[in-house]
Amino acid sequence: MVETLLSAVTAGSTVAAVLISLYVLRAQLGEQREAREAREREDAVRVSCWADWSSEEVQLLSGAVLREPVVHVSNRTSEPVFGAFFDYRDQLDGHPVRVDVGTVPPDATRTVAVRIPTAVRSEQWEPAQLLPTLYFRDTSNRWWHRNTIGRLERDRGSASDDFFVSGGTFAAVTDR
Repeated sequence: MVETLLSAVTAGSTVAAVLISLYVLRAQLGEQREAREAREREDAVRVSCWADWSSEEVQLLSGAVLREPVVHVSNRTSEPVFGAFFDYRDQLDGHPVRVDVGTVPPDATRTVAVRIPTAVRSEQWEPAQLLPTLYFRDTSNRWWHRNTIGRLERDRGSASDDFFVSGGTFAAVTDR
């Protein structure tokens, strides 16, 4: 009887040791995954985009100043980013419009003018209403997506956005 009890205790201890080892292994793998993801994101977090008014002004005869809305794509890394493009919402009907930016060199900002119908541009209209969403590829060939509120995540691919389902169109590019 004592032998049976000792065998049960030994078996239970072995099972507990294996379970604890598996738990520790899982925790270590999770930490390694988080560290790898942080290394992957290290450069991507330094790539951003925002909408603003152009710094170039056109003085009208009436005395008013006319400025175009633009979207800036900034790369503050030591490596270029490739295939950059952004989507914004059309100001008349809300469908997405895709604008190709191309390669953004290291420590550079590309500025792209966005054509907005004059009928939409009231005194209260601001470029922030474009809600640009940025997509780009880093030097390790990983695609990234920065959403309208600036959250960065790995891009899940073209089927994961609503661009084509929502009637998306492609815009002509005007670099500044």
